[in-house]
Amino acid sequence: MLLTPLYYKRQIFQNNPCDIIRSWVTQRVCQQFLDWLKSSLGFLQVRSLLYFFSLEFFITSYYRVEKLRILSEKVEQDTFSFGQYLFRTAWQDLGTSLLLALVPFLLYQGRRFWGRYGFYFFFFSYELIILAYYASALSVFKLYESLFELKFLRNISSIIQELIFSIWAELDIRLFHFFAIGLATSYLTIVFYQKNMKRSQALLALSFLLTSLPQGFAHPRKNMSFDPVIFKNPLWTAFFESEHEPNYWPKVSSGQAKLSSQEIHPAIYLPKKKYNIVFYFFESLPAKYIGYRYEGREVTPQWNRLIKNSLYFRRHYANFPLSINSFFNVFCSLPALPDGRWLSLVKPDFPHPCACELLAQAGYKTAILHAGDPDYAGQRRFYKYHGADIILDNDQVKNSRFDKNILPWGAADERSLVEKSLEIAKKLGEPFFLTLFPFNPHHPYSVPTDFPKFIEAVWEKLPYRKKIFLSYLNSLHFADFALGELVRRFEEENLAQDTLFFIFADHGEAFYEHPGNFNHPYYLYEENIHVPFLIYNKTLFPKTRFVDQITSHLDILPTLLDLLSLAAPTHLWGKSILRGGPNPILFLQTFWEKEWMGILVGNHKYLFRPWDKRRELYDILRDPEEKINLIQDVPELASVYHQIMLQEKQKRVDFFSPWISLLGQEQF
Repeated sequence: MLLTPLYYKRQIFQNNPCDIIRSWVTQRVCQQFLDWLKSSLGFLQVRSLLYFFSLEFFITSYYRVEKLRILSEKVEQDTFSFGQYLFRTAWQDLGTSLLLALVPFLLYQGRRFWGRYGFYFFFFSYELIILAYYASALSVFKLYESLFELKFLRNISSIIQELIFSIWAELDIRLFHFFAIGLATSYLTIVFYQKNMKRSQALLALSFLLTSLPQGFAHPRKNMSFDPVIFKNPLWTAFFESEHEPNYWPKVSSGQAKLSSQEIHPAIYLPKKKYNIVFYFFESLPAKYIGYRYEGREVTPQWNRLIKNSLYFRRHYANFPLSINSFFNVFCSLPALPDGRWLSLVKPDFPHPCACELLAQAGYKTAILHAGDPDYAGQRRFYKYHGADIILDNDQVKNSRFDKNILPWGAADERSLVEKSLEIAKKLGEPFFLTLFPFNPHHPYSVPTDFPKFIEAVWEKLPYRKKIFLSYLNSLHFADFALGELVRRFEEENLAQDTLFFIFADHGEAFYEHPGNFNHPYYLYEENIHVPFLIYNKTLFPKTRFVDQITSHLDILPTLLDLLSLAAPTHLWGKSILRGGPNPILFLQTFWEKEWMGILVGNHKYLFRPWDKRRELYDILRDPEEKINLIQDVPELASVYHQIMLQEKQKRVDFFSPWISLLGQEQF
């Protein structure tokens, strides 16, 4: 017995290990395991691994072709050549392709465990995931000229529905070709692999050929500056940290800063009584498109008509360019949470009363009608907590006349909102308070099929940026028509005489006026936050009364309470515009993937980006397009603005901290 260990030790070196452990496991099972282990070591089957590597490199290279095509469509100039682009992307693409190839390689080696068809299922599912990820990366770059990263999804998990739909809306026929060719190549890889492994080298050479030729045709133009982030592989940065390098921003220009005087604006005197109230959250409209003409025709004729009988605020701003936060700003006169989260998700039962509760105390019946889905971002729950008597969602608003023309996300046609609003107003009785949320012209800028398009074009031949802008104008024109129909129908039903229509845009919409600035939530430039706001009533305003005081969404509820002779609670952050006075200091913030914040002081807008310490200062009266960054001309003034901005943010932290544990609070 004492010699047994020596015997087994000797046998380990002389015999197959399966002979040693024959008493515990059968030789067949052990042998199969060793065979699988041998075959799974890719170093022993380099040609087999090369086969799958060539497939993944082909797909990755095809992604590069499509990205270069998008670059050539979106821009007019560039500073890097085709060779530079290929060289700067090759090291990441080769490494990424090798890592990606290990998965199908190991799947194939283990096919005896899940069978031939099981391998096909896992293999094609895997390739489909890779193709979907690359297609999503192309769509995000097409929209925002930025990199698509997994950490981006983690940061905005609560708005993933919106992101997915936006990505899907940008999947054009070329990206469907990308899917089809990728899957076809995956199938051919398996066919070739099973028939003749020697063709792996041919397939690899073919991948180089097919990716180099189209890139020659998609060669970008010269003299354009781009953020080096465009060279990064989105699958590589999914697993390895990526540092953004914001080098493609316009250089600081020389200019002269001029401080605005502290102008005192006069008070506005209006008869005060219990008016019926309609809040109309017009979607995605910068102030600059009011009165805009395309080929001599008015894009917003109804806005232009309503302004003639309204109190019109020419310097009105969204405090946060995102619909859900604009809603809090308007409805509750509360700022957005300073950590970027949404109050409706974090604490829907926030203890301060909002518009419905405050007006209900004065005898109002309240209703909220949503053309979209009020369950998005927990809005319905927030409405219930804060006293809405009636809440109607998109399905309840829809009218059978328009059911065949379903809008994106299942949203109701704005024309349905018109008739349903009349019905609810009559049901509530006077005084009533209606809050209406239309959908258009939200991205992807749709128009019902039975509504004549404002602009007809050969869309396939248009450059991407022009096509998407004209699509927006079409959607805006339809939304403007629906707004006009709402007011017209109220007037026909004799409901408008004692009704004040508060009509405002929740935020603006950008179309690359600044690099990468598309849609609305990413930046704080004028196209994102300067929005129209009017109070319409023909009796009160026989002609336009303009207000040039700086105002914001936070001021709408206090102004309403003042008009109704109702006391404003002390927790409101805005003030009644009717009281006049000096321009306030507006704190501005947006928090999508990265945070921007700033302040508006008179004619100066100071912006700060915490993640890379970028600072910008503009004189928006002399430079309304914000092209001349004055930050180097007046460093002392910029430092003062920076301190004021930090103080304003700290006020918000102090306000919310007793009820909500803010993320990163130690940094404030």
